[in-house]
Amino acid sequence: GRFACKGDHALEEGRADTGAFACDVCSARLPASALIYSCRACDFDGCGLCLARLQAQEGAAVPNLVLNGSETLSPSAACPASHPLREFCAPSGEWACDECRLQQANGSFMYGCRTCNW
Repeated sequence: GRFACKGDHALEEGRADTGAFACDVCSARLPASALIYSCRACDFDGCGLCLARLQAQEGAAVPNLVLNGSETLSPSAACPASHPLREFCAPSGEWACDECRLQQANGSFMYGCRTCNW
């Protein structure tokens, strides 16, 4: 799917207040407190992983976003190639942390770089 609402409105960054949200791009069910980008007028919600994947694509059209400061860690938080890390929820239990190698449960909060898959 496309990471934009039908009206092409700016998407507001926020947190899912319940576990009832699903990403309209990848259809993943998002846990409470997951980072989401939403348009209430069009009933659109996109997840942090889909946005990070879009931002990693060279030349991709990134939507207008109203950011509230939670999309990245401190500027020093980066992958080994110095790309900024983005927050997302693990889409399955098959994801592991590249730093500590621990397997993560579906829906776990993670930070990663989609440019170099770290």
